[in-house]
Amino acid sequence: MTVLVPISLPLMGGITVENRDGVAVLRLTGDVDAETVAAYGRLHSPVPAMVAAVDLSEVSFLSSSAVSFVIRQTQSVRDRGQLPALVGVSDRARRVLELIGVIDLFEVDD
Repeated sequence: MTVLVPISLPLMGGITVENRDGVAVLRLTGDVDAETVAAYGRLHSPVPAMVAAVDLSEVSFLSSSAVSFVIRQTQSVRDRGQLPALVGVSDRARRVLELIGVIDLFEVDD
């Protein structure tokens, strides 16, 4: 008799830039780590300078490299004296941003 044992594979991470009502939104999904950030850099042109919001609603893991990437990509908004928005922050992503101490760099849209 054959016994099948289910396994869990890690969720691949993804990074996209979407235009939502004229606003550039950086959307991260799945497990976003250093490799995800590097792959995005190899496959895509640079993120537009005016990323005003970040969607973390589907993030299951957020590495320090991913946090650094998000901070860098939204810096131009802070340079103008505004806070970029975090839209739909998953509980896991929120916890990482709070532990690292960077949640205050964003306006959190609950």
